[in-house]
Amino acid sequence: MAVVLLEEEHDRLRVVLRVRDGRRCDEEEPRFYPRRAAGLSGTVFETGRSIRTTDYTADCAQHGVAPLPAAFGMPYCLIVPMTAGDRVLGVLSLRSPDRAFTDADERLIANIAQLAALMLRSARLYEERTRAFGELASAQDQLVRTEKLRALGEMASGVAHDFNNVLASILGRAQLLLERIQDVKLRRWLQVIERAAMDGARTVRRLQDFTGIRRDQPAVAVDLNQVVQQVLEATESTWRQDARRRGVEIEVLTDLAERLPQIAGDPAELREAFTNLVLNAVDAMPKGGQLTLRTSTADGQVMVEVIDTGTGIPEPIRQKIFDPFFTTKGPKGTGLGLSMAYGILARHSGRITVESDEGRGTTFRLSFPLSDQVAEAATEPTPAAASTVSLRCLVVDDEEEVAEVVADILTTAGHVAVIAASGQAAVDLFSAAPFDLVFTDLAMPGMTGWQVARAVKARAPEVAVVMMSGFGVEVEPAELRNNGVDLVLSKPLQIKDVLRAVATIQRSDRGRGEAEAP
Repeated sequence: MAVVLLEEEHDRLRVVLRVRDGRRCDEEEPRFYPRRAAGLSGTVFETGRSIRTTDYTADCAQHGVAPLPAAFGMPYCLIVPMTAGDRVLGVLSLRSPDRAFTDADERLIANIAQLAALMLRSARLYEERTRAFGELASAQDQLVRTEKLRALGEMASGVAHDFNNVLASILGRAQLLLERIQDVKLRRWLQVIERAAMDGARTVRRLQDFTGIRRDQPAVAVDLNQVVQQVLEATESTWRQDARRRGVEIEVLTDLAERLPQIAGDPAELREAFTNLVLNAVDAMPKGGQLTLRTSTADGQVMVEVIDTGTGIPEPIRQKIFDPFFTTKGPKGTGLGLSMAYGILARHSGRITVESDEGRGTTFRLSFPLSDQVAEAATEPTPAAASTVSLRCLVVDDEEEVAEVVADILTTAGHVAVIAASGQAAVDLFSAAPFDLVFTDLAMPGMTGWQVARAVKARAPEVAVVMMSGFGVEVEPAELRNNGVDLVLSKPLQIKDVLRAVATIQRSDRGRGEAEAP
């Protein structure tokens, strides 16, 4: 007896069970046949009709197929289809060297084949449903995690806006005083205030990075092989020197694909994400082990794998590792490392997944889409030269302290600054008197910065508009142009930011004037 099933992915028939004289033939390797080269079994599979014969070789010739070598010496044959619904899943065949099969045999075997086909289909449906439910559960987990980050992002956005306005006043005033005060001790105190304000600004940026609401760096071409090497160099003191001081050895291996395609992204963010994964892997190997970083390409994706041979992650914990503030490291852990990595991958349209075998190790797999939509790597802008032309500037912000700081920076640079405390007041002032440049806050009650920019451009298209935002820059250049915004500055503003914006606008105006000259 033999049971032969269809392997749809390979479009071939496979012998999955063979019994001879009542004993299973496990010592024989499974055999595969093309659908149309399986003797009479292939014919039954194609037609869905049983064949009962007393001369196997003659019937093969009648149906135009080659007999199978295994059937030689067994002329009596009964082959029935294994049918579930309208699909033939395989065939069940019986062969005998000395006994002809009867109608009763055929009915019995046909019933057995049908029951076997139904059980087989049920098993396959169960596997498919199990796999589908697993994929659905994974998608739901990802959706919940994304929703958590979105909700946290909304909260962080408001906190960042208010905190940046406070820092704008502190930082701006400290820098203005530093330009006027010569006393060494007072300057040192002011520098402490300036440094504290800058640290606060970096804290806000990290919060915005974590929640995915900040995007003020253009995507550039990134070589992930290079990023991996840089991360290993930056963390070498941890996985080599610190580990050896603890009396353990961590072996680091790299398996980097040659000619790895570049992706579009932010190298600094990617280094931070990979650094978090490497440090987590080191923490997971308190007794030493092996850390492997591998890059590859598959299905139009660039893949990076971070593999450790550490303690692994238990299944209940595995579902929570990307949640904000979840940590198993006790007081020394913040619970933000993997969450930040997750947010960075999301901003790069990528995905991060984890596979872990408790007690044997963990693999983090990161996938990035291929893209050629990249810019040249940004260079540090040169300091703005002092302007020789005095501009009449309109500063719009509902936060009085912020507006006054920006106005004082402009006035100190030799420009004229007029303050408006609301969007409507700004439009009224602009209608009553001419201005060369407008600085406007984004989020204001009543009339937003977008509306102010559009109103300014409607009255005087040649006047430049600079948007000041405490939320973090996340607007595409095309959207800025469509709304009449020429530049965007992120709060808290520094003196060099404001002066550089003025210089950029003036250079743009000169270029436009030269182009329009006859």
